[in-house]
Amino acid sequence: MGAAVSDEEDVNRESGFNEITKEYQASPTIENYVRVRRKYPLVPLEIATSGGLEFFFLHEDELRLHGIDPYLVVGAMDADLAAQAELSLVLLELIIERQKKEKEGETHIVRCGNAISDALINYLIGTCLDALDWNHEMEISRELIVLLKHQIGVVGSDYDSQLKKREQRQRAIWIAAQIVARGGVPSYRKIGRIMDVEARTVKRWFPNGEMISEAKALLDQVADLNPSLLAKFKGVASD
Repeated sequence: MGAAVSDEEDVNRESGFNEITKEYQASPTIENYVRVRRKYPLVPLEIATSGGLEFFFLHEDELRLHGIDPYLVVGAMDADLAAQAELSLVLLELIIERQKKEKEGETHIVRCGNAISDALINYLIGTCLDALDWNHEMEISRELIVLLKHQIGVVGSDYDSQLKKREQRQRAIWIAAQIVARGGVPSYRKIGRIMDVEARTVKRWFPNGEMISEAKALLDQVADLNPSLLAKFKGVASD
């Protein structure tokens, strides 16, 4: 482990590879990071752990095998935003290509070296992030954000699905309330036609058949808050 720090203010004046950085990088686990950061919250701490140019020289042939320009990786290592974005796009394209082949039944393409692995993709992501730390630049491209979200499973996750379901269900209640306000009777089929979804999908959002009762409750809330809004309600829905 690195030398103990007795005066945090002195350490705060340091930049670059200080003793605290050495202490973390001697064992770059999340436990060690949390321990060091909690102990020295204001101390400059370099967090980069990837191999830098050594990785480039060791894996140049592997990068070319997958159609990745090694010098694009070098640009990303230098925190070049355009190189970071282009590398991310290339990796996204390789993921799309791999997924297509897997859907066609080629289930062993990664093991056979015919498709890029998540291990290499994730390492390159880490390299891009480390470059931001090395160069003290925190500008990140949208392409890298999309790649990151895909790799960590944010898009299409259970949380994402639940949120979308909740938003669609709430929209269905608003539409039903608008129909009731106009003197109509909302049905799953009618709501589905307006929302461009199947009637059975709308029905699944209301397993206890509570759509109309919730729509009427919403109308009561609107009337209590501002009765004039009811007039607007009557002209919004289009069935």
